[in-house]
Amino acid sequence: MENKNEYGSKLRQAREALGMIQRVFGGPLGLNEANIKDIETGRKKLTPELATQIEEAHGINMRWLLTGKGEMFLVEKNGVDLIVPEELQGVRVAFDRGEFEDLTQDEVDKLAAIAKMFKEQRRL
Repeated sequence: MENKNEYGSKLRQAREALGMIQRVFGGPLGLNEANIKDIETGRKKLTPELATQIEEAHGINMRWLLTGKGEMFLVEKNGVDLIVPEELQGVRVAFDRGEFEDLTQDEVDKLAAIAKMFKEQRRL
């Protein structure tokens, strides 16, 4: 990705996937709503340093954010970042928000897939 608007588009996509407004998203990064809006609209550049901060604060895969390659989210297990497959990202967001009630069968199946993924990673 070369166009800074593409970075901004990715940032907005990830922020919205997390269900966060710009002000809340920027808080842990020391940025206000206007700063996030400027990056999302391409008025300001998304730097590699900021991408690293975003990865650390929100679990957004920096590689995906800067290149569009890989999965959108990371999850940490015993200090190791594991990539969360796209089909499981919505479940991860629900966990992060503490939304455990009213899960559909599809979501329960996805949670089982996550558990299986972690179990397999432990074996490596």
